[in-house]
Amino acid sequence: MSEIMAELGHEVHVLTYPFGDDLPVSGLQIHRIPQLGWRRQIQVGPTLQKPFMDILMVVYACRVIWKYKCNIIHSHNYEGQLVGMLSKILTGRPLLYNAVTSMSAELPSYHFIRPAFLARWLATFLDWLIPKLSDHILALTPELRDMLVKRGTSPERITVVPAGIFPEMFAKADPTRFRNSLGLGEARVILYAGTIDGFQRVDLLVDSLARLDQALSDVILLIVCPFTRQDLRKKLDEQAGTLGIAHRIRWIDSHPLEDLPDYLAVADVAVMPRPQCPGHPIKLLNYMGAGLPIVVSAGGAKGIRHLHNGFIFRDEDVDHMAEGITTLLQDKALAGRLGREARQTILDDYDWRVLCQKIGAIYDNIIANRRPTNGRQSAKPPSIGPGRDPTGYSFNRQDKT
Repeated sequence: MSEIMAELGHEVHVLTYPFGDDLPVSGLQIHRIPQLGWRRQIQVGPTLQKPFMDILMVVYACRVIWKYKCNIIHSHNYEGQLVGMLSKILTGRPLLYNAVTSMSAELPSYHFIRPAFLARWLATFLDWLIPKLSDHILALTPELRDMLVKRGTSPERITVVPAGIFPEMFAKADPTRFRNSLGLGEARVILYAGTIDGFQRVDLLVDSLARLDQALSDVILLIVCPFTRQDLRKKLDEQAGTLGIAHRIRWIDSHPLEDLPDYLAVADVAVMPRPQCPGHPIKLLNYMGAGLPIVVSAGGAKGIRHLHNGFIFRDEDVDHMAEGITTLLQDKALAGRLGREARQTILDDYDWRVLCQKIGAIYDNIIANRRPTNGRQSAKPPSIGPGRDPTGYSFNRQDKT
């Protein structure tokens, strides 16, 4: 998103944590807060060090805003929005919130806050608080928009804009590179690519592997995880051992982003087992961009229609998931057609070059509507003309960057 916004003529500054990969990006400046002895390993979810890092993020955000005379703050997900809200108060700049998920769907699953009812209460409070100071909100899905409206946000302050990818990222993927190095030979491969935190429900996928048709007893499950918590991996390994299928699971514990297309190219079928997903799972977009036959839960099937561009199984129904995997492994013609349709869906609806036109128009309108009129600030929400987004919901748009 940041690269395309820069291509469209915006000056973009990205502020982030000290850890992570220095990805090859162009046209923008990346600012990181100091390391200060914190470990560099990325960890999904809350940690004891995150609040201190977020306070430092606010300090650095204000420095960047004042130094480069930034016009707008664009915050992503919950911690980004908390930083953005404080930065808005201190600098007076307008704030656009990119709503990625809900805390109610994730925070209790980390088991970081005990007892559990406190985690659920805090998640509900954050879901209510987080949108409050935003000048406008981008929601990745209609479900997120509906959740925000239900919690008191005016519908006029929300625009549905899904996440996107660069389709060409997968154009030169090499399926033989990792097949050879992993010793997979001619084995058929089920792939899961993403984190293994509890809310992802990879345990359901492990269960389904044990329930595949006997003719598929040689199929390998490849779990490609960008950063793996060893305690969670141990639980999945123990589960696989109890089911007698530990020898059929291969792990890729960490990998650079540029290797992802080659890992995806190894797969015969890609699976997303997560049953509750109010946001738009990026792993699903990657599966689609790679043209893979996809088996996905009903709760996570954003942009997927059953047997048109994927196989949708009932949430938490392990047998139905196994049926979908079996069907696509045994019916190559169907699998090929679903993969091609998934790829076409990306080209039509989820290319960042298309999506960023809408975001740029929202930037323009937020800034324009905050300008004083006769000494008073306009309260008019962004209005950008009628259009249609890939979810089927109307969005506001003008052809202006």
